[in-house]
Amino acid sequence: MNFKGWVPTRVYWNQREPMVDWMYLGEERLRDPFFDDGVQRKLESPFHCIFRRQTSMDALRQWHETSPGLTPAGFIFHMSRCGSTLACAALSALDGNLTLSEPWPLGVVLRAHLRFDGITEQMRADWLLWIVSALGQRGSDANRLFIKFDSWGIAELPLIQKVFPNTPWIFLYREPIEVLVSQSVQPATWATPGALHPAIVNIPQQEMLRMDQEEYCARALGRLCEFALFHMNRSRGGMLVNYAEMPAAIWSSIARHFGLALDDQDVERMKQAARYNAKRTKAPFENDSSDKREAASDHQRELAARWIEPMYRRLEAARERQAPADAVDSPTRFFSQPV
Repeated sequence: MNFKGWVPTRVYWNQREPMVDWMYLGEERLRDPFFDDGVQRKLESPFHCIFRRQTSMDALRQWHETSPGLTPAGFIFHMSRCGSTLACAALSALDGNLTLSEPWPLGVVLRAHLRFDGITEQMRADWLLWIVSALGQRGSDANRLFIKFDSWGIAELPLIQKVFPNTPWIFLYREPIEVLVSQSVQPATWATPGALHPAIVNIPQQEMLRMDQEEYCARALGRLCEFALFHMNRSRGGMLVNYAEMPAAIWSSIARHFGLALDDQDVERMKQAARYNAKRTKAPFENDSSDKREAASDHQRELAARWIEPMYRRLEAARERQAPADAVDSPTRFFSQPV
């Protein structure tokens, strides 16, 4: 099979078998702030709605063996609403960089074992390798691939590193109350009780469904920080970045961590990209930290202090020395299967 110019845009299930939906883009790149937004925009065209392919996962395997894509040069993990999309925009400003922002197929395969029994770690590892291989062939001028995972990709870092053991990674995070306020105003899909498998957030389903959205979100954000702290201690190649360091960290510490040798022109192009809101690309970027802190309710402050602040403070202590974090137990879970 020849999939030159084709991109896997969706993984879905036919009974218990994973299937792949492909879109033809030729040499074009999806430059939207999020991969899935770019896919949806393309589907507004009759050509892209009609001219598609659906295959089994085995077609991905065959294409990987025929035409391996770029090996990722860096992974971005994040707490949400903390500058990760801005980092992607700045990285994308450089020639040769292909940056993928939260491709939906990656989340599907990473969490497939929570959907169906019998899906092994090796199956997920193979699927991840093949999808990244297919995604990493976009554009003849690309020689570096960066991937921003969705917020919960950090939970599966051991599996990701099993497939890509030499790829450096960062975890971006922010003052808890600022993130909680942002999620309360405009919740992400995962920030609604019941959207995530209980094993990921470590909240029994019945308890989860009795919570209000803000409490659930606060506990989920604390869980994200718990995963990051745990993996900083146990995994290779990680670096913590606080939102307060952005955007300058992108062309300084993050670039060095990802092995990018930048000249003055590269830095200027990244600075230019960082002047604009990464999600609303025609609007100037504005630091809204003080506005979010002022808008916080007493209830939100209490939730942030109880569920997020303890892990946040430990992340800050680890960042200040940028060394393995203080030992933290494996993130607690009530399921027998490891998350």
